[in-house]
Amino acid sequence: MAKYSIGAKIFAAFVAMSMLIAAIGLAGYTVLSAAGNIAVVTFDGPLMAISYARAAHTDFTEMQVLEQRFEQATPERRAAIAADINDVIATFNDDLDVAAQRANSGDESAVPFLDPNYSARDGVFGFPKTQRVSGWSGCHPRSGSV
Repeated sequence: MAKYSIGAKIFAAFVAMSMLIAAIGLAGYTVLSAAGNIAVVTFDGPLMAISYARAAHTDFTEMQVLEQRFEQATPERRAAIAADINDVIATFNDDLDVAAQRANSGDESAVPFLDPNYSARDGVFGFPKTQRVSGWSGCHPRSGSV
C-alpha cells in the first residue's frame, strides 16, 4: 500500500468505515423491526384477547342486571328491557368472537369457553345465539313463568 497516495488511503479508510457503519445500522434496524413486530403480535394477540374477554364479562354482568330488571318490571316496560338484553347479548357474542380470534396460543385456545364449538356459548340464558328475546319468559331456567 506504499505506492498509494495519502488521499487514496484516507478515501479507502472512509469507504471501509462507511461500510462498517452501514452494516451496524442495518443490524440495528433488523433488531428494532423484530422488537416492534413482537410488540405488535403481543398487543394484537393475547392482550386484546384479555381485553375482549373482560368486556364479555362486563356484558354478562350487565345481562344479569337487565334480567333482574326484567323480572321486576311492569309488563309495559319489559319489551324495552328485552330489546336492551338483545343488544347486550349481541355485544357479548361479538366480544367472545374477537377474544377467540385473538387467543392464538395453545394455552389460550384450550379455554373451553373460547372454543366456538362450546355448547354453553351458543345459548346464553338457555336460548340459542340466533334467537331473540321477545318476552323473556322461559328463557332462563330459573325464570319460571314470569
